[in-house]
Amino acid sequence: MKSKIVACGLMAALACFALTGCDNTPPEIVGLDEENVEVMCGTEFNLNDYIRDNIEGVTDETDDGTKEYGLDELDYSITCDGDIYDSETGAIDTGEFGDYNVTLSVKDEADNEASKSFTLTLNPIEVQKGFYVYKQEFSDNFDLMGYASFENKSRVPIDIDEVEFQYFDKDGVTITGTDMVDLAPKYLAGSQTGYAMDTFSGTNATLTAEDEVQEIQVNIDYSRAASEDETTLEVGEITRIDNYQYDTTHFAAEAVLTNPHNRDAEYYTFLVGMYDAEDKLIAVTNSFDTTPINAGGKARVTAGWLPDSRLKPDATVRMQGAACVTKFAD
Repeated sequence: MKSKIVACGLMAALACFALTGCDNTPPEIVGLDEENVEVMCGTEFNLNDYIRDNIEGVTDETDDGTKEYGLDELDYSITCDGDIYDSETGAIDTGEFGDYNVTLSVKDEADNEASKSFTLTLNPIEVQKGFYVYKQEFSDNFDLMGYASFENKSRVPIDIDEVEFQYFDKDGVTITGTDMVDLAPKYLAGSQTGYAMDTFSGTNATLTAEDEVQEIQVNIDYSRAASEDETTLEVGEITRIDNYQYDTTHFAAEAVLTNPHNRDAEYYTFLVGMYDAEDKLIAVTNSFDTTPINAGGKARVTAGWLPDSRLKPDATVRMQGAACVTKFAD
């Protein structure tokens, strides 16, 4: 009995060596080290090309020594969560947004398998941001205004849950910040642009120099829209005004807002993005109008310019607005 067992063991060992060399060591995928890859929605992205461009090769320790392989020299597979990946072409549907787990699996000639994973993030929000420091009218100090635009680059409607502004000095130290900002709209359909404006942070900081603030960061919390749009107001053509009598610069922007909802809008936010000759966002201004807009009705609303300087208005060649209801009448 003992001799039969030994014989069987030798035969199995010889078979193993003949077929695979008894190689039990999985290969090593070299490269592809990014744990998170972020892609802007609405842009072209090919997952197969990305993996080929970022993998350095596959290293395999065999009974015959170390072997180096290109990805296409071995059996491999690419998987991606969700329904955004076309495995035949490698194309990613960037009209969607979210986090998706991607895994590359490779088998060597002995059928040993290795894998490497990363998270593919499809980001739906493209942000332009900036700040403006200007002299206070009755003080030697300076005031601060932050502004941003946010465009939904996906085709999926989203809710803007919160916008936060933070400001930093030349050393990266936080000077001030707030999440108490004006923003519109709160529901953002695909390809729609919204705006945010911060006039509150300056009240929490004592700025004694115009260049004290060196950097701005805008954090936007968003989620997949929970329902149909219930708050957005329609903004008509924006008219530039250069003889506005209610501020010192005489600059303002005016538009007709339409309330498409079946409830009266008691309070609302109207913001206007100001763009220069290179179509860069250079400021955002807002309205202080409190005239209610009846259900299905319209109102002519004006957004004035708060700072005393005409630096930003004089550089403005295009304006675009957004508006939404903040409170419906009871």
